[in-house]
Amino acid sequence: MEFLHGIGSKTGAMPLGNETMYLFHIRPEAAANFAGQDHAQLLKERLAQYGSYVADIAASLDSDSEIVYSPIEPLMLPWPWSRGRVVLGGDAAHSFAPHLTQGAAMAAEDAFVLVREALKDDVPVEQRLMRYSRKRYPRCAFVYTFSGQWLHDEQSVRSAEDLEAARTELMRNASARIGASDRILNEPI
Repeated sequence: MEFLHGIGSKTGAMPLGNETMYLFHIRPEAAANFAGQDHAQLLKERLAQYGSYVADIAASLDSDSEIVYSPIEPLMLPWPWSRGRVVLGGDAAHSFAPHLTQGAAMAAEDAFVLVREALKDDVPVEQRLMRYSRKRYPRCAFVYTFSGQWLHDEQSVRSAEDLEAARTELMRNASARIGASDRILNEPI
């Protein structure tokens, strides 16, 4: 996977197979309805600042290109995530900015912890669900906050000077940032 930072946006690619990849483009914008717009032309315009393979991909876009446009809508429901015998997990309880690529991982962890807590002992089910919620909330809140901060930091790059400052900061601190998040995300659940 590769990320390319631009002025006001980030783009990158993730291989999905030998002949297929996922190109993403993230930028701030007001909520709007883009139905009926020429998504290929819109994406070409937005990718114009990028070179290399991104420029090649942009040049190849046409009306037959598969383009999915959707906003990033982070969500973190307040604790607790259970009421009575009903419990929430995954995207119903939390959805994150994609910057730590943890959405599916957090949903899988929710399921694992929920099953573990549900089968643990013979206390009433409501107590087991509350225990699940108590165990999951802090970790999910961390991922929500950390990924949201990265999204905010990236989207605050509005000029060539900002981009150079961001590059300098990343060269200085990216390894430490990623290391800190890895230590936390790799803790046993």
